[in-house]
Amino acid sequence: MTDQSNEKLSPSEIAQIANTKAQGKRPQYFADPMDEHSFSMSMTLMAELAVARERIDTLERILVQKGVLQEGDVEGYVPDAQAGEERQQAQVEYSARMFRSLQQQVEAMAEKNSLSMHEMAQRLAQNE
Repeated sequence: MTDQSNEKLSPSEIAQIANTKAQGKRPQYFADPMDEHSFSMSMTLMAELAVARERIDTLERILVQKGVLQEGDVEGYVPDAQAGEERQQAQVEYSARMFRSLQQQVEAMAEKNSLSMHEMAQRLAQNE
């Protein structure tokens, strides 16, 4: 690996560091391993979102300082119809990616039980 103080890390070096197994036993907060994975993924997403928000804030401040934007331009922005449709499509695609594992589980249950989603929902409601 390169000396971090003098050189930028390559993408492969960053991936290697990010995927390095931590030493020692990983703390476990939940008895169910799936709960543990969900918690870990949630914390990772929270950290990624915090970084993204900080970067967005930085970009907005730089754009205001350089006179490209005025204070409040971002908050006051109203997307046109095309931008609104593109954002909505991006949100649908993002949601599909986020919930894909759950969708696969539902599909597997449907194949196993040969029940429609409506029938499964009815059975779940009866068990409540």
